[in-house]
Amino acid sequence: MILLVIINSIALFGAITWCFYKFEFEPIVAAISLLGTLVLSIKEFVNRYKKSINRINFLDNNKINAKKISFLGFLGSGKTTYLSVLITELEKIVDLDTCFTISDRETNSKIHRYRIHLTGGEFPLSTGAERNSYYEFIISKKKPFFSKRILFEIGDISSDTFEAFLSSCRSNSVKWLHDNQHFTYIIESSAIIFPVDLEKYIDRKNVNVSDKMIYSLLTTINALFKAKSIPENEKIEIPICIIFLKSDLLSANNIDEEEVIESYSDLIQFCSKKCKLFNYFFVSSVGNNFFQNNRINPYNVTEPILWIFETL
Repeated sequence: MILLVIINSIALFGAITWCFYKFEFEPIVAAISLLGTLVLSIKEFVNRYKKSINRINFLDNNKINAKKISFLGFLGSGKTTYLSVLITELEKIVDLDTCFTISDRETNSKIHRYRIHLTGGEFPLSTGAERNSYYEFIISKKKPFFSKRILFEIGDISSDTFEAFLSSCRSNSVKWLHDNQHFTYIIESSAIIFPVDLEKYIDRKNVNVSDKMIYSLLTTINALFKAKSIPENEKIEIPICIIFLKSDLLSANNIDEEEVIESYSDLIQFCSKKCKLFNYFFVSSVGNNFFQNNRINPYNVTEPILWIFETL
Protein backbone atom coordinates (compact mmCIF):
# COMPACT_ATOMS: atom_id res chain seq x y z
CA MET A 1 0.00 0.00 0.00
CA ILE A 2 2.80 2.45 0.93
CA LEU A 3 4.71 1.53 -2.25
CA LEU A 4 1.60 2.33 -4.30
CA VAL A 5 1.36 5.82 -2.78
CA ILE A 6 5.06 6.46 -3.54
CA ILE A 7 4.61 5.39 -7.16
CA ASN A 8 1.53 7.59 -7.49
CA SER A 9 3.43 10.54 -6.01
CA ILE A 10 6.28 10.16 -8.50
CA ALA A 11 3.82 9.89 -11.37
CA LEU A 12 1.98 13.00 -10.21
CA PHE A 13 5.22 14.94 -9.84
CA GLY A 14 6.12 14.03 -13.43
CA ALA A 15 2.67 15.07 -14.58
CA ILE A 16 3.02 18.45 -12.87
CA THR A 17 6.40 19.02 -14.52
CA TRP A 18 4.91 18.15 -17.92
CA CYS A 19 2.09 20.64 -17.30
CA PHE A 20 4.58 23.47 -16.79
CA TYR A 21 5.90 22.90 -20.32
CA LYS A 22 2.63 21.95 -22.03
CA PHE A 23 0.34 24.52 -20.43
CA GLU A 24 2.58 27.51 -19.84
CA PHE A 25 -0.41 29.81 -19.52
CA GLU A 26 -1.99 27.75 -16.66
CA PRO A 27 0.81 25.96 -14.77
CA ILE A 28 -0.43 26.88 -11.29
CA VAL A 29 -3.99 25.76 -11.95
CA ALA A 30 -2.78 22.42 -13.31
CA ALA A 31 -0.42 21.95 -10.37
CA ILE A 32 -3.15 22.67 -7.81
CA SER A 33 -5.50 20.25 -9.55
CA LEU A 34 -2.97 17.45 -9.56
CA LEU A 35 -1.94 18.22 -5.97
CA GLY A 36 -5.57 17.83 -4.94
CA THR A 37 -5.58 14.42 -6.60
CA LEU A 38 -2.46 13.50 -4.57
CA VAL A 39 -4.12 14.59 -1.33
CA LEU A 40 -7.16 12.46 -2.13
CA SER A 41 -4.88 9.47 -2.81
CA ILE A 42 -3.18 9.88 0.56
CA LYS A 43 -6.54 10.29 2.30
CA GLU A 44 -7.78 7.10 0.67
CA PHE A 45 -4.63 5.31 1.84
CA VAL A 46 -5.17 6.48 5.44
CA ASN A 47 -8.82 5.38 5.38
CA ARG A 48 -7.87 1.95 4.06
CA TYR A 49 -5.19 1.67 6.75
CA LYS A 50 -7.70 2.51 9.49
CA LYS A 51 -10.14 -0.05 8.13
CA SER A 52 -7.44 -2.72 8.09
CA ILE A 53 -6.52 -1.94 11.72
CA ASN A 54 -10.20 -2.06 12.74
CA ARG A 55 -10.52 -5.40 10.97
CA ILE A 56 -7.47 -6.73 12.83
CA ASN A 57 -8.87 -5.50 16.16
CA PHE A 58 -12.25 -7.06 15.38
CA LEU A 59 -10.62 -10.43 14.70
CA ASP A 60 -8.41 -10.06 17.76
CA ASN A 61 -11.37 -9.16 19.99
CA ASN A 62 -12.90 -12.54 19.23
CA LYS A 63 -9.83 -14.22 20.70
CA ILE A 64 -9.80 -14.66 24.44
CA ASN A 65 -7.25 -16.38 26.63
CA ALA A 66 -8.45 -18.41 29.60
CA LYS A 67 -6.23 -18.30 32.68
CA LYS A 68 -6.60 -20.01 36.05
CA ILE A 69 -5.34 -18.39 39.24
CA SER A 70 -4.92 -20.34 42.48
CA PHE A 71 -5.73 -18.31 45.58
CA LEU A 72 -4.04 -20.22 48.40
CA GLY A 73 -4.56 -19.43 52.06
CA PHE A 74 -5.94 -20.61 55.37
CA LEU A 75 -9.35 -20.30 56.96
CA GLY A 76 -10.10 -16.80 58.25
CA SER A 77 -7.31 -15.08 56.31
CA GLY A 78 -9.79 -12.76 54.55
CA LYS A 79 -9.84 -14.37 51.10
CA THR A 80 -13.63 -14.24 50.62
CA THR A 81 -13.85 -10.58 51.63
CA TYR A 82 -10.93 -9.70 49.39
CA LEU A 83 -12.41 -11.43 46.33
CA SER A 84 -15.82 -9.82 46.81
CA VAL A 85 -14.30 -6.35 47.12
CA LEU A 86 -11.88 -7.04 44.26
CA ILE A 87 -14.66 -7.71 41.77
CA THR A 88 -16.67 -4.75 43.06
CA GLU A 89 -13.68 -2.44 42.60
CA LEU A 90 -12.86 -3.81 39.15
CA GLU A 91 -16.38 -2.90 38.07
CA LYS A 92 -15.69 0.71 39.09
CA ILE A 93 -12.70 1.16 36.80
CA VAL A 94 -13.23 4.28 34.68
CA ASP A 95 -10.89 3.81 31.75
CA LEU A 96 -11.79 3.98 28.06
CA ASP A 97 -9.12 1.37 27.29
CA THR A 98 -10.01 -1.11 30.05
CA CYS A 99 -13.19 -3.17 30.38
CA PHE A 100 -14.29 -5.59 33.09
CA THR A 101 -17.12 -8.13 32.86
CA ILE A 102 -18.39 -10.85 35.20
CA SER A 103 -18.68 -13.87 32.94
CA ASP A 104 -20.97 -16.29 34.77
CA ARG A 105 -24.13 -16.20 36.88
CA GLU A 106 -22.66 -18.03 39.85
CA THR A 107 -19.95 -15.42 40.34
CA ASN A 108 -22.51 -12.63 39.99
CA SER A 109 -24.81 -14.30 42.53
CA LYS A 110 -22.03 -14.77 45.08
CA ILE A 111 -20.78 -11.20 44.75
CA HIS A 112 -24.34 -9.89 45.18
CA ARG A 113 -24.72 -11.85 48.45
CA TYR A 114 -21.35 -10.65 49.72
CA ARG A 115 -22.24 -7.03 48.97
CA ILE A 116 -25.35 -7.32 51.13
CA HIS A 117 -23.15 -8.33 54.06
CA LEU A 118 -20.61 -5.56 53.45
CA THR A 119 -23.22 -2.82 53.11
CA GLY A 120 -24.69 -4.05 56.39
CA GLY A 121 -21.38 -3.66 58.17
CA GLU A 122 -20.62 -7.38 58.25
CA PHE A 123 -17.94 -9.50 56.64
CA PRO A 124 -19.11 -12.07 54.08
CA LEU A 125 -19.52 -15.59 55.39
CA SER A 126 -16.46 -17.73 54.87
CA THR A 127 -16.67 -20.32 52.11
CA GLY A 128 -15.60 -22.88 54.72
CA ALA A 129 -12.66 -25.19 55.16
CA GLU A 130 -13.95 -27.95 52.89
CA ARG A 131 -15.40 -26.32 49.77
CA ASN A 132 -13.47 -24.68 46.94
CA SER A 133 -15.06 -21.62 45.37
CA TYR A 134 -14.52 -20.22 41.88
CA TYR A 135 -14.94 -16.74 40.39
CA GLU A 136 -14.97 -15.97 36.66
CA PHE A 137 -14.56 -12.60 34.99
CA ILE A 138 -13.07 -11.02 31.87
CA ILE A 139 -10.60 -8.14 31.72
CA SER A 140 -10.07 -6.46 28.33
CA LYS A 141 -7.60 -3.74 27.48
CA LYS A 142 -7.08 -1.93 24.18
CA LYS A 143 -3.53 -1.74 22.88
CA PRO A 144 -2.21 0.38 19.93
CA PHE A 145 -2.54 -2.45 17.41
CA PHE A 146 -4.54 -5.12 19.26
CA SER A 147 -6.84 -5.79 22.20
CA LYS A 148 -5.86 -8.06 25.07
CA ARG A 149 -8.64 -10.12 26.63
CA ILE A 150 -8.29 -12.67 29.42
CA LEU A 151 -10.98 -14.83 30.99
CA PHE A 152 -9.85 -15.29 34.57
CA GLU A 153 -10.99 -18.07 36.83
CA ILE A 154 -9.80 -17.54 40.39
CA GLY A 155 -9.93 -20.72 42.42
CA ASP A 156 -10.40 -19.92 46.10
CA ILE A 157 -8.82 -23.16 47.28
CA SER A 158 -10.33 -24.36 50.56
CA SER A 159 -8.22 -24.59 53.68
CA ASP A 160 -8.67 -28.38 53.85
CA THR A 161 -7.57 -28.80 50.23
CA PHE A 162 -4.55 -26.59 50.77
CA GLU A 163 -3.61 -28.45 53.95
CA ALA A 164 -3.86 -31.76 52.10
CA PHE A 165 -1.78 -30.32 49.28
CA LEU A 166 0.96 -29.24 51.69
CA SER A 167 0.87 -32.60 53.44
CA SER A 168 1.23 -34.43 50.13
CA CYS A 169 4.17 -32.25 49.17
CA ARG A 170 6.29 -34.17 51.67
CA SER A 171 6.14 -37.13 49.30
CA ASN A 172 9.17 -37.73 47.11
CA SER A 173 6.96 -38.96 44.28
CA VAL A 174 5.57 -36.71 41.54
CA LYS A 175 2.64 -39.07 40.91
CA TRP A 176 0.48 -37.60 43.69
CA LEU A 177 0.46 -34.23 41.92
CA HIS A 178 -1.83 -35.68 39.24
CA ASP A 179 -3.95 -37.94 41.43
CA ASN A 180 -6.15 -35.16 42.80
CA GLN A 181 -8.00 -32.68 40.58
CA HIS A 182 -7.57 -29.89 43.13
CA PHE A 183 -3.82 -30.50 43.29
CA THR A 184 -3.72 -30.49 39.47
CA TYR A 185 -5.59 -27.15 39.49
CA ILE A 186 -2.85 -25.61 41.63
CA ILE A 187 0.00 -27.07 39.61
CA GLU A 188 -1.51 -26.06 36.25
CA SER A 189 -2.50 -22.52 37.30
CA SER A 190 -1.28 -19.61 35.21
CA ALA A 191 -0.64 -17.54 38.36
CA ILE A 192 -0.71 -17.94 42.14
CA ILE A 193 -1.84 -15.44 44.75
CA PHE A 194 -0.77 -16.12 48.32
CA PRO A 195 -2.44 -14.07 51.08
CA VAL A 196 -0.66 -13.29 54.33
CA ASP A 197 -3.00 -12.46 57.22
CA LEU A 198 -1.49 -9.43 58.96
CA GLU A 199 -3.93 -9.81 61.84
CA LYS A 200 -2.08 -13.00 62.74
CA TYR A 201 1.23 -11.19 62.30
CA ILE A 202 0.18 -8.41 64.65
CA ASP A 203 -0.95 -10.93 67.26
CA ARG A 204 2.49 -11.85 68.58
CA LYS A 205 1.01 -14.93 70.24
CA ASN A 206 0.43 -16.40 66.80
CA VAL A 207 4.09 -16.60 65.74
CA ASN A 208 3.57 -20.25 64.80
CA VAL A 209 0.74 -19.26 62.46
CA SER A 210 3.01 -16.75 60.73
CA ASP A 211 5.72 -19.40 60.37
CA LYS A 212 3.12 -21.76 58.90
CA MET A 213 2.25 -19.18 56.23
CA ILE A 214 5.90 -18.89 55.24
CA TYR A 215 6.37 -22.65 55.18
CA SER A 216 3.26 -23.18 53.06
CA LEU A 217 4.44 -20.79 50.32
CA LEU A 218 7.95 -22.24 50.27
CA THR A 219 6.46 -25.74 50.03
CA THR A 220 4.15 -24.69 47.18
CA ILE A 221 6.99 -23.18 45.15
CA ASN A 222 9.15 -26.27 45.66
CA ALA A 223 6.20 -28.45 44.57
CA LEU A 224 5.88 -26.39 41.37
CA PHE A 225 9.56 -27.00 40.63
CA LYS A 226 9.08 -30.72 41.12
CA ALA A 227 5.83 -31.02 39.15
CA LYS A 228 7.07 -28.95 36.22
CA SER A 229 10.54 -30.55 36.23
CA ILE A 230 12.19 -27.14 36.48
CA PRO A 231 15.99 -27.25 37.01
CA GLU A 232 17.13 -25.67 40.27
CA ASN A 233 19.18 -23.03 38.48
CA GLU A 234 16.14 -21.78 36.54
CA LYS A 235 13.05 -19.81 37.60
CA ILE A 236 9.30 -20.44 37.60
CA GLU A 237 7.72 -18.68 34.63
CA ILE A 238 4.23 -18.00 36.05
CA PRO A 239 3.54 -14.80 38.06
CA ILE A 240 3.39 -15.32 41.82
CA CYS A 241 2.43 -12.59 44.25
CA ILE A 242 2.01 -12.20 47.98
CA ILE A 243 -0.77 -9.96 49.24
CA PHE A 244 -0.54 -8.72 52.81
CA LEU A 245 -4.22 -8.62 53.75
CA LYS A 246 -5.78 -6.44 56.48
CA SER A 247 -2.98 -3.88 56.13
CA ASP A 248 -5.28 -1.23 57.62
CA LEU A 249 -4.54 -2.80 61.01
CA LEU A 250 -0.86 -1.82 60.80
CA SER A 251 -1.31 1.90 61.47
CA ALA A 252 -3.73 1.18 64.31
CA ASN A 253 -0.96 -0.87 65.95
CA ASN A 254 1.89 1.55 65.17
CA ILE A 255 3.50 -0.85 62.70
CA ASP A 256 4.79 0.32 59.33
CA GLU A 257 5.12 -1.67 56.12
CA GLU A 258 8.92 -1.67 56.29
CA GLU A 259 8.79 -3.65 59.52
CA VAL A 260 6.60 -6.29 57.87
CA ILE A 261 8.90 -6.47 54.83
CA GLU A 262 11.87 -6.95 57.13
CA SER A 263 10.07 -9.74 58.99
CA TYR A 264 9.32 -11.53 55.71
CA SER A 265 12.61 -10.62 54.01
CA ASP A 266 13.81 -14.23 53.73
CA LEU A 267 10.54 -15.26 52.09
CA ILE A 268 10.61 -12.29 49.69
CA GLN A 269 14.23 -12.99 48.75
CA PHE A 270 13.47 -16.67 48.18
CA CYS A 271 10.51 -15.85 45.91
CA SER A 272 12.54 -13.25 44.00
CA LYS A 273 15.26 -15.84 43.43
CA LYS A 274 12.94 -18.68 42.39
CA CYS A 275 10.27 -16.76 40.45
CA LYS A 276 10.78 -14.91 37.18
CA LEU A 277 7.68 -12.79 37.89
CA PHE A 278 7.21 -11.97 41.55
CA ASN A 279 5.64 -9.08 43.42
CA TYR A 280 4.01 -8.27 46.74
CA PHE A 281 1.26 -5.86 47.71
CA PHE A 282 -0.13 -4.39 50.92
CA VAL A 283 -3.91 -4.60 50.67
CA SER A 284 -6.89 -3.57 52.73
CA SER A 285 -10.25 -4.92 51.59
CA VAL A 286 -12.43 -2.69 53.78
CA GLY A 287 -10.13 0.05 55.07
CA ASN A 288 -10.27 1.83 58.42
CA ASN A 289 -13.38 2.33 60.56
CA PHE A 290 -15.43 -0.25 58.67
CA PHE A 291 -17.55 -1.17 61.68
CA GLN A 292 -18.08 2.46 62.73
CA ASN A 293 -19.56 3.78 59.49
CA ASN A 294 -20.51 0.56 57.63
CA ARG A 295 -18.62 1.80 54.58
CA ILE A 296 -15.69 0.16 52.89
CA ASN A 297 -12.63 2.14 51.88
CA PRO A 298 -10.47 -0.39 50.00
CA TYR A 299 -6.79 0.12 49.44
CA ASN A 300 -4.65 -1.44 46.67
CA VAL A 301 -7.24 -4.17 46.05
CA THR A 302 -7.12 -4.26 42.24
CA GLU A 303 -3.35 -3.85 41.82
CA PRO A 304 -2.41 -7.56 42.23
CA ILE A 305 -4.83 -8.84 39.55
CA LEU A 306 -3.99 -5.97 37.17
CA TRP A 307 -0.30 -6.75 37.63
CA ILE A 308 -0.97 -10.41 36.80
CA PHE A 309 -3.03 -9.30 33.76
CA GLU A 310 -0.11 -7.26 32.42
CA THR A 311 2.41 -10.08 32.95
CA LEU A 312 0.39 -12.79 31.19
